[in-house]
Amino acid sequence: MSHIFLKASWVMVFVGGSLAGQTTPSVQSFFRQLARQPADSSLPTYDDVLKVVDEIPAATPDDITVALPVIVQALSHPNDGIKVDAAFALTAVAMRADSASLLEPHLAAINSLFDSANDRLQNSAVFIFSVLKPKPPQEIVPPLLNFLAKSDRDTHAQASAVGVLARYEPEDALVTTAIKNFLSRKLDPESRASAFNALRSTRVKPQIVDMIIAGLDDPNQGVRFTAVQVIPSLGRTALLQAQPALEKMANRPGETQDVKKYANEALAQIKGQ
Repeated sequence: MSHIFLKASWVMVFVGGSLAGQTTPSVQSFFRQLARQPADSSLPTYDDVLKVVDEIPAATPDDITVALPVIVQALSHPNDGIKVDAAFALTAVAMRADSASLLEPHLAAINSLFDSANDRLQNSAVFIFSVLKPKPPQEIVPPLLNFLAKSDRDTHAQASAVGVLARYEPEDALVTTAIKNFLSRKLDPESRASAFNALRSTRVKPQIVDMIIAGLDDPNQGVRFTAVQVIPSLGRTALLQAQPALEKMANRPGETQDVKKYANEALAQIKGQ
């Protein structure tokens, strides 16, 4: 059964979840109609959405400004698929050089994604905040801290939030406490390794470095492998702080050769070799 998706200066027929048409709609037109769809309606295919989202990088600031209200409206749609499509469009906006100014009026709507039970939407919000250009506004910090403090959110998205906070506000005591509290939780190995990796090349406080160093003794090989790779990127002070644990790792019976290799490379870096 066909459903007329949009008919204006161009014609597009929404048939069985796929859009077929001779022209690609504007970003504003596409998401205006998407936001109006019934909750149980068929959705455009990924390729259809991609054709529209691909217009965003080259669009004028004015075109994006007029499109954003309807994209944000789609974020509150009861259908998660439509929300995901809208979040996808916002990630494309976030990667523009002028994204911080374009998205600043809509930060509250992006923040609302942290309250979604959908992992993809949580991850989208973190990604959007992580790439805002030329610089993220200060207003992103409180919602990220609040998100990181929750125990019922996707820990992989929270691990990514750790990296955003560490890069944006490494000296903030609230950020340090939030990261410490997160790393103190009983995380699955993949989430812990992701959090360590998100801290790569940051300049976090020594107490956070201590928690990454503790990862050198983690029972999970993936966590140990990530920790030993990340520590050298944290600077010479962190390397010196980790030296005893690195020496223990390099001489640990039964440790994998790959892990020992990185431990020895880190020790060589301390010695200036």
